[in-house]
Amino acid sequence: FHAEVECHRQQPDNLSNNISDPFNYRTFLESRPDSMEQQAIDLVARVAQLYNVRTHIVHLSSAQALPTIRRARAHGGRLTVETCHHYLALAAEDVPDARTEFKCCPPIRDRTNQEQLWRAIQAGEIDLVVSDHSPSTPQMKLLTDGKQRGNFLKAWGGISSLQLGLPLFWTHCQQYGLTLEDTVRLLCTEPARLSGLEQRKSRLEPGYDGDICVWDPEASFTVTEDMIEFQHKVTPYLNRTLRGVVHATILRGTIIYQRSDVPAFGPPLGNILLARRHEITSNNVEDNSTNSFKRQTVNTSSEEEEIEDDVDL
Repeated sequence: FHAEVECHRQQPDNLSNNISDPFNYRTFLESRPDSMEQQAIDLVARVAQLYNVRTHIVHLSSAQALPTIRRARAHGGRLTVETCHHYLALAAEDVPDARTEFKCCPPIRDRTNQEQLWRAIQAGEIDLVVSDHSPSTPQMKLLTDGKQRGNFLKAWGGISSLQLGLPLFWTHCQQYGLTLEDTVRLLCTEPARLSGLEQRKSRLEPGYDGDICVWDPEASFTVTEDMIEFQHKVTPYLNRTLRGVVHATILRGTIIYQRSDVPAFGPPLGNILLARRHEITSNNVEDNSTNSFKRQTVNTSSEEEEIEDDVDL
């Protein structure tokens, strides 16, 4: 579930003059307060408990929803929760005016909130960390010339974090006592389990896909536009120094990426991994009581409401 709902919120009396400025990040942040997430997750948790269904909360940004998640789990709710690299690496205080490459939904919140998300990961309350990779053109981000350039309220909301996810997480995780084993669990093992791919992904064992990342955890690098591999070089991470340099990526035993000064990628080698229910073997099970599960995706934001039925893993 994308957890945001419209809710009644009072405008504080001491709003600064620039809070209504669409080119100021605080305007966008105030338009999607913590209460939108908190109330949405409370609703989802109550429905999940009522019908005893497994539920996943995507891209959690607000730490204020964590008590609701704890209560739901304490009462037997089967909730899993993810957060994203940008919520753990970026803070609202650092977003400049009109820099819409920082816009995502839910929004990047303040440093205190970020600290609480890291503590929740440390405590095992957040199950996995994902990219929520959402690339877009500079035009969609309103970063080109025009009167709307840098308008946070109208720009596309999404951040491209796929390439930089591992170094982003690794750069910050050790100050919270998280280890390489924790990194593998949060970025590999739990995403594979959630997707029903734990029988072939996330382990270096006979019979599993030979998926390997070759990297130097001690090396550091600075993010520059020329080293970004995705098509549109729109990123909030420019000029940030990160730890952990990826030298090669191996997919099913084949090298698909090598760090070099020449184009590093060959032809795509991906396979479709998700199948209809009747195509799933009994080896890939969601839990001990069922061979597959039905997933419904509900976007509860004010921008759109969409229900996708019969989406089976």
